[in-house]
Amino acid sequence: MIDRLRGELTRRDFQIQGECHNLAHNRKSGNEGDRYFGLFQVSHGLRKGNDERATIIGLRNAHDKAFSAGICAGDSPFVCDNLIFSNEVTVSRKHTGDYDNLLQEVSSKIQEALGKVFGMWNKQDSRIDAYKNREISNSEANDLIIKAYQADALNVTQIPDVLNQWESSDHPEFWDRNVNSLYNAFTEVYKGNLGLRGGTNLVKRSDGLHSVFDPFAGLLSKEVVEVEAETVNA
Repeated sequence: MIDRLRGELTRRDFQIQGECHNLAHNRKSGNEGDRYFGLFQVSHGLRKGNDERATIIGLRNAHDKAFSAGICAGDSPFVCDNLIFSNEVTVSRKHTGDYDNLLQEVSSKIQEALGKVFGMWNKQDSRIDAYKNREISNSEANDLIIKAYQADALNVTQIPDVLNQWESSDHPEFWDRNVNSLYNAFTEVYKGNLGLRGGTNLVKRSDGLHSVFDPFAGLLSKEVVEVEAETVNA
């Protein structure tokens, strides 16, 4: 899967700037390396003029079928290396059928996902602009944090951490009192747990966070492109 992703990135003129990979074992079986999650920082000549954020490709698989093979994409601000996935690109393939069918369909899903990355850039740039233009008060920020918790964008123990980042961010770039600063308070807390479990959970948390912040920032016609692979029987 990693080789196929690298090959497709090269074919589409992406440049891989960095990679990190996580393996975990199945606690029940004791098998090492049953579960995998990887991140690829990439660049592309068509995303010119954007020196604020890097493009991140996430890849996952589980030999023990604990979760489907999948690929997603998102952004990471250069100023803080926070990571958030975009709900415009989420593609997965269930573990049904034989291994050759799996690899063939995963290759197709990789192509499909990377084809959507170009559209994701425009939507994500528009999202961040809308977040920056929406100023908020402390009481509104508190309300958004609770709504994000209800949307499963964070767990209850992380609420104080998000509040601390909102009130006194580690990065002066996010001291403005707007939705983007609160958004980065969340992503700052997220990056503290980017192991395999944290990485796979980040996709759902990102979706939950966008579902709360987008309407508040005036993005009422949010478009979500989520492609679930059809089950292929052996």
